[in-house]
Amino acid sequence: MARAVELSEIQSIKTGEKAKLVNDYVAKVVAKASEVEAKEGQGIQVDFTEVGISNPDWLILGWVRAKLKKLGYGVYISKKNGYIIIT
Repeated sequence: MARAVELSEIQSIKTGEKAKLVNDYVAKVVAKASEVEAKEGQGIQVDFTEVGISNPDWLILGWVRAKLKKLGYGVYISKKNGYIIIT
């Protein structure tokens, strides 16, 4: 289960633990996206707080983006506004 963590904690944990966090976040984003039906030309916005992401660094967000793209989603991440849009 994903949990909110401080940035300093993310930077201090091992890569395997970061990968586990990323997998948890991606699973939650995909689950949230499956709850909403988007019409053609629309994306699905998922707020960071909905999936347990708290104050992430770009490394984590980059991994989340890469994993979602690998699953076939188009991805836009706004760290400033705190959301992920997938298409």
